[in-house]
Amino acid sequence: MAVCIFSMMAFAVYSVLSVGLSAYKRIKGFAGSQNDALLAFEKIERDIGNTFTINGIEFTGSASSFSFPDIAGTAGPVVKVTYYFDAEAGNLIRKEQAYSAAVKKSEGEGTTSAELSPLKELKFEYCLYDEGKEACEWKDKWSGAEPPIAVKFEAAFDSGGKTVKVKRIVLIPVSL
Repeated sequence: MAVCIFSMMAFAVYSVLSVGLSAYKRIKGFAGSQNDALLAFEKIERDIGNTFTINGIEFTGSASSFSFPDIAGTAGPVVKVTYYFDAEAGNLIRKEQAYSAAVKKSEGEGTTSAELSPLKELKFEYCLYDEGKEACEWKDKWSGAEPPIAVKFEAAFDSGGKTVKVKRIVLIPVSL
């Protein structure tokens, strides 16, 4: 009788610990991937906050990438920063080129780093301010010496078997 009661108590304790451990792992995995995305977005926001207008490097963007002049990069005091989504690998890539290489359009030069992975999708949009409507009109493409008012990026990634979406809108101070 004592063995039977002890077995039932041991099974109950094991069940509670097992459920608690699996919940902890799910929460830790979710928080980790969401934190990685937020940290990568913070880096993009910091880079965009340093953009300015300069001859030779325009602010250009598409749904999957954007480039802009930046200050205080690792390649020099003025650099061209490009962020793009490598859909095949599921990575957000950051490329930095020195001003001279960017002006010469030397695509091979520069440093490249993976900022966020694995991503299922990533999309960039650009705000064109319509004074008549007093609202932002979001465009899939941008090109020109002047940067947009804001950049919106949306990412989707897998976290514990569920798709999580993160959206961020970054105002560009030099455009305001």
